[in-house]
Amino acid sequence: MCCREERAWLLVAAQVGYHIEFREELSLLSDRFPDRVLLLDKCDGTTNSSVRCRGGDVYPYPHILQVSTVEFLGALGSQSGVSVWQHTLVG
Repeated sequence: MCCREERAWLLVAAQVGYHIEFREELSLLSDRFPDRVLLLDKCDGTTNSSVRCRGGDVYPYPHILQVSTVEFLGALGSQSGVSVWQHTLVG
């Protein structure tokens, strides 16, 4: 019996246009857990919708979602939903 493949990221937030409160909470999670939470945004200087960026790092979208355990969807989240992720990552 084989083990499940280890994913590169526990949580990826790759959608653009999150509500400002969600974005702030996700940013805090990403800052606190930079190796587990990947918060992406539009890449500066391009209108290419098939890439997302964090700082100077460019990631192919939607492929990056395949190497994550969970994708954070703003439509499913709420303030309490983001808080649940904080408790999950800490615990």
